[in-house]
Amino acid sequence: MKTHFTPNIRPACEQSIHDCGEQVEKVERAIDCIAAEFHEILPLAKASKNGALYARDSVQQTSITKQVRRIYEIAVNKGIYIPREYVFIDQTVTGQQHSRPGLNQLRVALENQSVDILMVFSASRLYRDCSSLMQFIGRNSVQGGIQIISVDT
Repeated sequence: MKTHFTPNIRPACEQSIHDCGEQVEKVERAIDCIAAEFHEILPLAKASKNGALYARDSVQQTSITKQVRRIYEIAVNKGIYIPREYVFIDQTVTGQQHSRPGLNQLRVALENQSVDILMVFSASRLYRDCSSLMQFIGRNSVQGGIQIISVDT
C-alpha cells in the first residue's frame, strides 16, 4: 500500500539551521524530530521494507537536515521505514575521505544485512570519485543485494 506524503511541517523541525558549520547537537535534534514526524506517518508495522539513510554535507551542498527530510519524504512514499538508528551522517567531511564516522557505521549496518535499502540524497554524498563509488555499489548492491536509491537524480 502506497502512502503519499503531504507536507505537514512542524515549526520545531524546520528551525533555521545554517548549511555551513551546523552544530552536531542541533542537527541531531532536528533529525530526531524529522524521524519522529515520519514514523507517525509510516509506522514500522505498515512499512514494506526496512532502510538506512546516509547524508553528508559540504560547504556548497544541501544541508544534512534538508537531505534527511527529503529522503524521509521519498521513503514514506515508497513504504520504506528508516529507523532513527539507521540514519548515518557526516558533517563537513569531504567525500574524498574514505574513512568517515557516519560512513563507517553505515558499512557495519550493511555488512550485518540489517537493511534492504540504502537511501542517499545523491550518489556524490557517498563518494566523490567514481572508482570508490562503483566499488561501494558493487560490494553492497550487486554482491550484498541491497538496493541503493539516490533521491536527487
